[in-house]
Amino acid sequence: MKKIKMLLTVIVMAVFMGSLTVFAAGQTSSMAIGSLKLTDEQVVALGGLLDEFNKKQFEILTQIENKLLELRQEIKKKDRFETKLKEIDSVWKANKLAKELSSLYGQLLKTKVEYLLKAKNVLTKEQKVQLISGLEFEDDYFEDDFPEIIELDLMIISLDLTIEQIKKILKYETDMKIKALKIALEIEYNLIDLKTELNNAETDPQNIDRIILSITDHGTKLLDNRVNYFLKSKDVLTVPQKKRLIHAIMML
Repeated sequence: MKKIKMLLTVIVMAVFMGSLTVFAAGQTSSMAIGSLKLTDEQVVALGGLLDEFNKKQFEILTQIENKLLELRQEIKKKDRFETKLKEIDSVWKANKLAKELSSLYGQLLKTKVEYLLKAKNVLTKEQKVQLISGLEFEDDYFEDDFPEIIELDLMIISLDLTIEQIKKILKYETDMKIKALKIALEIEYNLIDLKTELNNAETDPQNIDRIILSITDHGTKLLDNRVNYFLKSKDVLTVPQKKRLIHAIMML
């Protein structure tokens, strides 16, 4: 019976703590989870939250898949560059879909954190501190969860870019990286605040939640920053270059 309870504990907590890796690559070992010594009531409560979370996550992931399908269908239209009017209309639709995708990924991130905080609140004060203080944070925030269609590097695709195009794209890339560094700095400040709060003799649960939510908000800004860079860079291309870019996207 103890082995079954331990297994359930590890599964439930591992799923919720896996949500933390969205904004911090923190891995909580089964040994650390087991040392929390969850009660039967806590395991049941976490299991109920896990069911709710899985349902919401599935709904958002379905919306993301549908939006990706819409985007692929839009950029695959053979007549989208036939006239200037069609090109303008198609570019507007594609950009709108890309921004909606970014919004959905942000919504997914916030949902994961929302349920992480709900799960944390099932724990005792000592368990919360033990769990959060056991996390390790890395610098590569949010990079792995974004679709490849937005992650394409225009500089390494064979597009025969002109010198002027290269300069513009490099300018946009530099602007994006500078903004990303500023956001990452704010996240680092948040992490310092979080560690400071955890080291206090008396921790403030509301302040811990506020800091974690702040990190999440900065994460959504990183996603938007990446999308805006891609859209601005894409608009530098000529029609033939855009067609070659579409071909590269279709190969993903």
